Amino acid sequence: MQLNAAIKDALRAAITQPLLENSRALENSLAAAFGKRVFGRVNQKSSIEAASESDRGVTERLANAFDTSLTAGRLAAGIERSDRTFTPRNAAQRFFCLNADQCDWSPQDQRIQAIAKPIIEFWPELPESKHRFRKHNPSDGLVSVLVRDFGTGLSRQNMPETILTLNSEAKLQEFEAIGQFGHGGSSALAFCESCLIVTQPRFNSVPDEFYWTLIFPEREQQQSKQDVVRKWFCDADQLPLVGSVEDFPELAPVFPGTSIWHFGYNRGGWIKRIAGPEQSNPWGRLTRLFFSYPLPFEIRGAFARTDTETGRRTIKGASYRILDQSADPQVVEYRSGEKSERLSVEGESYGEFSVHVFVFRVTGAVNNYVDPRHPVLLTLNGQNHGEMTRTVLTNANLPELASSTIVEVRLDRLEQEALG
Repeated sequence: MQLNAAIKDALRAAITQPLLENSRALENSLAAAFGKRVFGRVNQKSSIEAASESDRGVTERLANAFDTSLTAGRLAAGIERSDRTFTPRNAAQRFFCLNADQCDWSPQDQRIQAIAKPIIEFWPELPESKHRFRKHNPSDGLVSVLVRDFGTGLSRQNMPETILTLNSEAKLQEFEAIGQFGHGGSSALAFCESCLIVTQPRFNSVPDEFYWTLIFPEREQQQSKQDVVRKWFCDADQLPLVGSVEDFPELAPVFPGTSIWHFGYNRGGWIKRIAGPEQSNPWGRLTRLFFSYPLPFEIRGAFARTDTETGRRTIKGASYRILDQSADPQVVEYRSGEKSERLSVEGESYGEFSVHVFVFRVTGAVNNYVDPRHPVLLTLNGQNHGEMTRTVLTNANLPELASSTIVEVRLDRLEQEALG
């Protein structure tokens, strides 16, 4: 079905002025013209509410953006099939950042240079805006959040089985991907009211076409333990909607790739203007959650800086910021390098883990990289998967170092059975 003028205007407003009122206007215009499909399945609660903090929802969306970027790099380089040599670290180093001690986006292969790093942008919501169908609204207000990648994009036929479903198997054979269970990005839906997805495939695309839909909440009609069901708008063929780039020239620079706007997202106490790398803003929080992931991303807009309304800031994992300063003994007093150990249980080997230790000269410096209460991090493929308190260091007879030390335990080379 062709988009009428009212829908085009509503979509343009939601994209150029990402606000709850504009997403609701888009929803109303679509409801009059298109059908609805349940997002994944009716029983959504366990998967969508997998994350308890709003930072984890954004983190999962960003992880997906990194994953599709690495897959796009592999395919653009002419490598059709992924295999176990394409771990996220190895793929990042092969396609985008040759130096393993740096976190940079500088592809050398001309076939890959058109793939740009992922982008996050935040917009403050109107102070009076509240979620529908939710009794409790956060006291610190709401924002709209965009997570954008320039990766593989999605075909119209594949959208219902990937980004519009739960527990997809799509990543099980993409070894370069952080994710594998197929529901991580969906956790972002728990923190917003609606979500607009706009995508164009990088490979085998139809010229001038893009595909899109709006995920929105609706009251559960049956008596149920689940009050709200998320649905998305579909055309008569039960597939997402089709748009023309010619009608939306503002989207041309962001294709191919996928852009996901989250309207009415909970600020969660951490979405504030960035002045420094504290844990109370996106710079500190997201670099802790991507502690040693080997690629950077970019934050744009009013929240990116305090000195400009339209700024941008390139962000890299906290461990790489530490490495940048590790040659200065006035900042980093000791750096262990990688120390590997084999995990054996009852005579069975479950692979290796590695430990990286940083000791700072100034105690308060830890705050710039991690939550100082939890300076021992467990990471998998660079992503923070758990934290422990500094009591671990105290119990190791290192009480004098407990408040000035960060320990990263990398689990990348452990077998899946051990991780489970």
